[in-house]
Amino acid sequence: MFTKSTKEIKNDLNQLQINTVIAGGISIAGDIKGETAIRIDGNVEGNVDMKKGIVIGDKSIIKGSLNSDAIIVFGKLIGNLKCKTLQIKNTGIIEGDIIADSLEVEMGGMYNGTLKMDTATKKSEEKKTN
Repeated sequence: MFTKSTKEIKNDLNQLQINTVIAGGISIAGDIKGETAIRIDGNVEGNVDMKKGIVIGDKSIIKGSLNSDAIIVFGKLIGNLKCKTLQIKNTGIIEGDIIADSLEVEMGGMYNGTLKMDTATKKSEEKKTN
């Protein structure tokens, strides 16, 4: 029915190849867009749209929207996000709305907003496999 198991999704996120890093102590005002994956340990005020993945470090604060295939949140996001797979780690906080195909929240991880599981993608995948 579904193409990937939870274990396979976790392995994909753990093997996410990070091409760009914004170090702690760095603040960016403006949007970030690219085709690869990024790890943000600093602060960003703006939208982040990275095709392959976004990792938000535990001391980071992002004020803006996130869009990516895979997102891992250790820090704080104030804004909405859209992704295929989302992990909110035990230090992660999201204040905004979530649209995701897959969601994992560790004990201690928090979000305040609405959650919409994107079923349109799953239905089209089911039709392809049948």
